[in-house]
Amino acid sequence: MDSREFLDTARYAVVQYLKEYAPDVKIGDTFVVWSCKTLQNNKALIETDVDASYYEVTFNGDREELYLDVYEKDDHICIPLGDNEEPVKPDENHRVITGIRH
Repeated sequence: MDSREFLDTARYAVVQYLKEYAPDVKIGDTFVVWSCKTLQNNKALIETDVDASYYEVTFNGDREELYLDVYEKDDHICIPLGDNEEPVKPDENHRVITGIRH
C-alpha cells in the first residue's frame, strides 16, 4: 500500500469509527497531523473536528492489517525551558511545571 492509499484508508477508518455516534461525519472532518512509512508499514496520527479524541492508525504490511487506536487528551502541561521574561501562568486549562533543566 503506498502512502496516499494508506492515508485515504486511515481517514476512512476513523470516519467509520466515528459514525457510531456522529452519523454525519465526513472525510473532510478529519486531518492528518503526522504520518510515516517505514519499509512496508505505515502510521498516521489523525484528528477530527468532531470530537477531542486523537487517532493513531497503523498498517502492518506483513500481515495486511490496519489497527486503530483512540486516545483522549488527559492534560495539557506547559514546561517553560527558555528565559522567557513573562512566564506562563497556570489557569483552568493549563498546568505549568517548572524547574526542568539539565
